Amino acid sequence: GKYVASRFNQVALQQSFLQLSLPQLQSVLNRNDLICTEDDVVEAALRWMESDQEQRLQHLPTLCGSFRRAFISSKCLEELESKCPTAECKLAYSSSMEQRLGQMRTEA
Repeated sequence: GKYVASRFNQVALQQSFLQLSLPQLQSVLNRNDLICTEDDVVEAALRWMESDQEQRLQHLPTLCGSFRRAFISSKCLEELESKCPTAECKLAYSSSMEQRLGQMRTEA
């Protein structure tokens, strides 16, 4: 767990990350101790979905619950909205104002 958190950006590029189940992915994305920015979290989740779009794109709204809206760049938000599989798809983000460890470090 700690290893994943401290090396999130490297781990997210690995094949094993793309093979995580949805609950496993959510438990990683919900961690406060990820050493990365919120955009990195979003990009990693998008990469996970794109590795098996037919099966996984439907999980976008679920995964958005792990993304902390306050810390996502507008560019990333646009990208997420553009991925919505249907027009009815509504993305609800986490309203958590708790910053990830990595976010604090890059902004401090």
